[in-house]
Amino acid sequence: MTRNVRLATLAAVAILFVATEVDAQGQGDSPPATPKPRAVWKTRGEVFTLAFYPDGKTLAAGIGRIDKARVLGHKALGSPWGDFPGEIEVWDVANGKRVLLIEGDTPNGGLAFAPDGKHLIGCGGVYRKDETDFRNPKVGIIKVWDARNGKEMAEFAQSRIVTSLSFSPTAPLMATGCFDSKVTLWDMKSGTTAAVLKGHDKIVHTVVFSPDGKMLASGGYDEIIRLWNVATKELVAELNDPGPVGPGKSVDCLAFSPDGERLAAGTDQGVKIWDVPNRKRLRHIEGGWSTSLSFSANGQRLAWTDSEMQCVRWTDVATGKDEAKFAGHEKRIAGMAISPDGKTLATGSEDQTIRLWDLESWSLSLKDEGTSCQSSAVENPNFQSYFLQPQVMLRYCPPSVHSHPGSIHASFWRHRPCVDSLAWFSRLSP
Repeated sequence: MTRNVRLATLAAVAILFVATEVDAQGQGDSPPATPKPRAVWKTRGEVFTLAFYPDGKTLAAGIGRIDKARVLGHKALGSPWGDFPGEIEVWDVANGKRVLLIEGDTPNGGLAFAPDGKHLIGCGGVYRKDETDFRNPKVGIIKVWDARNGKEMAEFAQSRIVTSLSFSPTAPLMATGCFDSKVTLWDMKSGTTAAVLKGHDKIVHTVVFSPDGKMLASGGYDEIIRLWNVATKELVAELNDPGPVGPGKSVDCLAFSPDGERLAAGTDQGVKIWDVPNRKRLRHIEGGWSTSLSFSANGQRLAWTDSEMQCVRWTDVATGKDEAKFAGHEKRIAGMAISPDGKTLATGSEDQTIRLWDLESWSLSLKDEGTSCQSSAVENPNFQSYFLQPQVMLRYCPPSVHSHPGSIHASFWRHRPCVDSLAWFSRLSP
């Protein structure tokens, strides 16, 4: 055997060995699919949050108008600080036209359609007009709009920024997280506080109900996921990684699997999957900051935003391998939503665009699998009583707001920054 033949043989053996090792480690598989968007919409500002209407025909987007940023004051060393107004755009998914624009400094920390489909709820924070301290300038706020015409119907204020909201799938309850480290449960029939859950000692970033509505998960800056019994309002478990605090442990978003057995947590260093019954962490899928995620309908896949890759990753939960990457935005993806029928993925970015992706058109065809987005409202007969009870309105409403018989206006909002009940208007007439 000549020297060249021996070298060639050794090289072939080495290549075979390396290939075998790579495949054994799960890295020799085909690269993730890279689908193309079926539509790209230009928005009026940066997109922070997205929510599909229950029938999937329209999509609401919380927008930040960076071009209208305003200076509200100056720090001790003279540098300015300020804010920018928010808006909500509602788009027709079929034709790509904006069908509704809600202006007026809308909150964009969280956005969801009420399960009855008639109202749109937003949460966040707005600056107090007389605020001079840039370290704590915002008052928390929850707003309710008529989903058909965008008219403001109700408003609620809290002392700190409201970060997130979630609707129970089985009862007329809404949960909210807040900068004050508290989780609040709202009775949606009476518009009053059902319970205030205390346990976190820092900002609560995210709240989500389990699919059976019996459990509520919350997470935030204190790096601990807390599980609450909705019926008893008691803390039943804490999910916490061992080791020192630091990067990769702050909880920014949560989603239950459809069977409620798994809980996915988005962090600033990827996603962690937890076994809920056994209170154990199953997997850490490394990556960038994730602010939105959702399981597929069978619980085997996870869609989640990755700020480093500027994409939504479609990951096999069991192996941690990406099967697809929905990329194309020029800046960070801040919002993500999957349509109720599981056929469309919507992504919103700081690049001021919304992109729609057809989940049936690529090689992993999800036609039979479908998806399940925890933050998407769905039709449910249990919610037909939403907004039926006329309540006292604890806020001054502009004359343009359409009121209904039995609704009373009071001007407490002008005199105090925080009220203790959430008032809903009666259902709009057909």
